[in-house]
Amino acid sequence: MPVYIVVTKADKIFPDELDEVIVKIRDTLKMKNIRFEDILTYSSENPDDYDKNKILEYIGRWDNAVTESRFAYNFKLLFTKCREYYEELLLERRKYKSRISKSTAYADHDFVITFLSELDKTTTDEMKDLR
Repeated sequence: MPVYIVVTKADKIFPDELDEVIVKIRDTLKMKNIRFEDILTYSSENPDDYDKNKILEYIGRWDNAVTESRFAYNFKLLFTKCREYYEELLLERRKYKSRISKSTAYADHDFVITFLSELDKTTTDEMKDLR
């Protein structure tokens, strides 16, 4: 969104002082790396003597500007990244489950076989939850 600085009550100071104020504002904004489009002056007492028309022009541009909604794009991107994350988790769980199955096949103690079977069941349940 563009940033415009409006110096109000411009009629309350002398024109050369107003120029100094604008220069100080511009220098300060640039020094602090604050991007802005323009610095305008305004007075409600004498609006036509200052930047009233420019201000109205800028406001008119905003009112007529067509903005593109990025909601659908951002939602799709987020959904895709989320799906990729869960697919990666499922792949890791499948590999883990495969290692458990191989270990169970080579196990020769009942305690180890029982432990691996419980681990296999837990992994299967986790995979169901991820789907």
